[in-house]
Amino acid sequence: MRRHSALVVLAGVLVGMLGMAPASASSSVDILSPTGGYVPGSFTVLVAADDDDGVASVELLVDGISAGSVISEPFEFALTGSDDTTIQLVARMTDSLDNVTNSAPVTVTVDAVAPSLSITTPQGSTLLNLPTVNEFIGGDGVEGTSSDDGSGVVTIAVNLTHTTLNLSESGHASIADDGSWEYVPAFALVPGEYLVDATPVDAADNVGATATVVVTVV
Repeated sequence: MRRHSALVVLAGVLVGMLGMAPASASSSVDILSPTGGYVPGSFTVLVAADDDDGVASVELLVDGISAGSVISEPFEFALTGSDDTTIQLVARMTDSLDNVTNSAPVTVTVDAVAPSLSITTPQGSTLLNLPTVNEFIGGDGVEGTSSDDGSGVVTIAVNLTHTTLNLSESGHASIADDGSWEYVPAFALVPGEYLVDATPVDAADNVGATATVVVTVV
């Protein structure tokens, strides 16, 4: 038993001589967002860090180069990237005893260009007032095209607003592989003139310009 105690003391002295602090009993650091995939040109990195000895700082490494550090929560970093570039993110936590812990790396691809969209249904078109379930017997929808050279269009929000009454319907269009899309109202609408607007969003959360057209529902 005495021999074991002596070894422990000797190990402690050696650690002190080498200037190394003992490892923390419990420490963790993780990049909460983004988790990978596509990100827009400007995005925020959110990090969670915890250590029994206290977190002294959290540093963000972008492709191995420091992008800054913060000393208190929230551990957030605002970044800007060039379009069509892939970068690796690593969060590095230092505790109050100067122990360093790295997060698992997260790889993201920057998509800094917003998607585009057009409505091909002509201005002033007349649409039959039939819900989706009746489309096969003549229900009409608003149609268009969309494109995105980066992450791809993942959703198109469509709104129909009655031009004289306080009535509106909102939903999302069906998007084909070639980017063409169609929106058919899920429910029968009050007849009349409607302002239709459609807005695309890509997988990097870039929001494209809104296109509009006026149609008449009968």
